[in-house]
Amino acid sequence: MGEQVNLAQILQQLTQALNAINGGNAEKQHSELFATINTQIAEFSYDSETDRTFATWFERYGPYIERDGQNLPDEMKVRLLIGKLGSQEYVRYTEGILPQKPTQISFKDTVTNLGKLFCGTKSLFVRRFEAFQLTKADHQSPIEFADQVNASCETAKMELSKEEVKALIFVSGIGDADRDLRERCLRLMEEAHLKGAQIRFAALVEECRTVLSLRSSAAALSRPIGPNTNSISVKPQRTTERSRRPLSRGQSRSPTRSNSTQSRTHQGSRPTPPSPCRWCNQMHWMSECSKRPPGAKWSRRGPVEKHCRVGNNYARGDNIQKRGSMSVLSVDGDTDSWLTLDCLINARPVSLTIDTGSRITIIQTQLWEKIGKPPLSTGKSQGKSYSGHKFELTGSFNCDVTYAGVTIKLQCYVSPDGVLNLFGLPWIRAFESKLRRPIATTLEFAIAPPVLATCSAPTSADELTALLKREFPIAFSPGLGHCNKMKAHLYLQSGAQPVFCRARPVPHGAREAVDAELDRLLEIGAIKQIDYSQWAAPIVAVKKKSGEIRVCIDFSTGLNDRLELNRHPLPRPEDIFSAIRGASIFSQIDFKDAYLQVELDEPSKHLVGLNTHRGLFQYQRLPFGVKSAPSIFQKLMDELIAGLPGVFVYLDDFVVASANHQDHCSTLRKFFGRLQEWGLRVRLSKCKFMCEQLKFLGHIVSADGIRPDPARSAAIESMPAPTNAQTLRSLLGAINYYSRFVKQMREIRTPLDELLKKDVSWHWGTRPTTRLRYGKADSPIGAAFDTLRPGQANHSRSGREQRRNWRNHFPHLQQRK
Repeated sequence: MGEQVNLAQILQQLTQALNAINGGNAEKQHSELFATINTQIAEFSYDSETDRTFATWFERYGPYIERDGQNLPDEMKVRLLIGKLGSQEYVRYTEGILPQKPTQISFKDTVTNLGKLFCGTKSLFVRRFEAFQLTKADHQSPIEFADQVNASCETAKMELSKEEVKALIFVSGIGDADRDLRERCLRLMEEAHLKGAQIRFAALVEECRTVLSLRSSAAALSRPIGPNTNSISVKPQRTTERSRRPLSRGQSRSPTRSNSTQSRTHQGSRPTPPSPCRWCNQMHWMSECSKRPPGAKWSRRGPVEKHCRVGNNYARGDNIQKRGSMSVLSVDGDTDSWLTLDCLINARPVSLTIDTGSRITIIQTQLWEKIGKPPLSTGKSQGKSYSGHKFELTGSFNCDVTYAGVTIKLQCYVSPDGVLNLFGLPWIRAFESKLRRPIATTLEFAIAPPVLATCSAPTSADELTALLKREFPIAFSPGLGHCNKMKAHLYLQSGAQPVFCRARPVPHGAREAVDAELDRLLEIGAIKQIDYSQWAAPIVAVKKKSGEIRVCIDFSTGLNDRLELNRHPLPRPEDIFSAIRGASIFSQIDFKDAYLQVELDEPSKHLVGLNTHRGLFQYQRLPFGVKSAPSIFQKLMDELIAGLPGVFVYLDDFVVASANHQDHCSTLRKFFGRLQEWGLRVRLSKCKFMCEQLKFLGHIVSADGIRPDPARSAAIESMPAPTNAQTLRSLLGAINYYSRFVKQMREIRTPLDELLKKDVSWHWGTRPTTRLRYGKADSPIGAAFDTLRPGQANHSRSGREQRRNWRNHFPHLQQRK
């Protein structure tokens, strides 16, 4: 009996030990499953404007938790879901469920609460209205646009009846003048949708009648009641003494106005003038004033000049100041045509709208925060627009304002209301006084007043550089530029599958330089670190001429083969050289990280993953190495220089060519003005201004024309005589560069090309016709542009003289029999 009891106890202990082991294994499995699912789910970021709602996010990532993690405890599912909320979304959720905590709510209820909190804010009518407004963007293919239309129509639930179509057209056509009526109709349509009922067009019409009836009743109650009430339409006009004097009985100024004049006066009573007398400031007619100067009908001087508004105020001109005035011009309308001015406030670049009618300079709270929240003066006040609208002024601050190289300490006001960021009259006067020229003008430099023309023709490169830096500080400022006119889009081929490549090892000698370049790209915002990407390519460290390391992506590993090639053509060098003909002054502009100044759109950013020894990164800007990048950038540059004569670009190589200093300076100012407007920046250390000659596209360009680059000639001169067909091909490839400068190049190449044919034995120098004759880069055969035949060389020298020059320059390549 005792043995049976001991056996039962042993079995119980074994069972408990086995359960403990299984429980430990289960917890370990749950932890591993939790970690696996956590790496597969992206963070949730809420944006109602772009329909990035929780429902959309959970539709994509919910199955990872509900299906793959179905064995996880409910508490771990909640922790997994809450952990994927963004910082702002987490704060909103935790505040919304107070006094409860996230861990006290079940997984099902958590999903429900998040769906209600982060849902779409657009009504069904707005979604339908936006669906009818869709248009294909330039970067979209017809197939991509069709997918967008399909998704938009499905979201807008386009199963419309005839009544709903009528209601949609009716509400879309109601303007802002009947905003209250439009809001009532939208509310009725949304209520019908929520109830599952169909809106009736007749119900909307009846609601409109009700609103219009109430509006008429309210207008009638607002009018004063009385037997002598008259309605007078007042127009702005100058009131004179003659128009204010009363008319005697039966007198009229014109037959058509006598009745109206008599209706505004009471018989038997003398009217009071609308304003005090100019001469004594008393309430009587000026013609009856005893202090009126004799013999002067509108004299502005007299014994009581202190009361004369004309003599004391208007005569002073600019000395008039309305103390404490906060008038600001603020109108609704198309602001694209308004003048804007780029300046620096406390060394922060800003763009303000020029308003010569605003008596203060005012910025919105958002811009005030962007420039570092400088301390504001205590006490709030109010501003007033010309339309009479009053708005709140949070305060003002004194700041250092820099424009055109001039820095002035000025006062700026801040308003939380939706006013424009205005560059007011006090700031305009301050800078025009310092610069001695107008800054608020719509004139181009070519037709500007003489005061502008005299400031725009420097005679040296240093003066021109200083002028451009003063007028366009943002274009020369440090940091990476950001094109604000477009975003680059990469088109995938139909059915393309993602390619993910492993990181390549970095040589120890280049690791430090690669890390420094990655840190630089991170700092300027060209790349960002990510945790997951379907596309990834390895990096390639390329050493530039300057010795710096350029980190490129080897897109030949997969992405380039799956991209559609952008078909925008690159310009032909011959066309550029022909257009430069006649210029005598040249400037060369160098962009700072040219391609990286163009941002990629969101779909394209997911394609340019970068796999490195430091983990995954993603390009935010257009990278080098993408096969579509040159055409995309060339198209942008062609749009940039459109309408600017004398400006030529081949990818990121710019040249400005002009016939004289005046035109050259004017063109450069227009070009840099457009650069600053587009948000692009240049590298001043590599820019060259006002040169007589410069190197462009591998040639030397000057007023005399185009000639070969001496560096290439030196390389050819040092080449030995060819010894076989392979070395001959290398030599022919090198001298082919001179084909545009040598008229007889075809005759020279013919015997040499014969040696490259099959079944031809190699005999260099066995025939007199194999003497190689070509010219040196700085020899006289460097031809100028022919004004009669654009783009061709001027072969004025005889063939015998040219051949004599070639033999003299390269005797070691000529072997006679």
